[in-house]
Amino acid sequence: MPLSDEDMYKMFGPTSCAPDEIQEIKTQMYFIVAYCTPDNSRRCFGYYTSLSKARAALHNQWKDMEECYYDSFLIEEVKEGLFVIGKIIEYYEIDDRILISKEMPHMLKGLVNWSIG
Repeated sequence: MPLSDEDMYKMFGPTSCAPDEIQEIKTQMYFIVAYCTPDNSRRCFGYYTSLSKARAALHNQWKDMEECYYDSFLIEEVKEGLFVIGKIIEYYEIDDRILISKEMPHMLKGLVNWSIG
């Protein structure tokens, strides 16, 4: 049930636009997920509300997250809502202790919602 103008005013105070002009703000989250190829295990380390922050966290902290176990990382975008399908934004593999951006392997394409299970 939509809020009345009076309820909107009580909750948010005066606005510079009419209630029907107020647009809903959608949130998206960027999850950092580690993956181990041999046993298909994965672990979500957290999320950020901007891709640049998620990217920086991964590049600055991946050695701590790798735990000598995971061999790849990905950043998955998940938008707000119910029954949302996440989208892989970036995929990285560890090669000789270096994090390298790569195309996601064919065997992993089509798997969704890495971060939320």
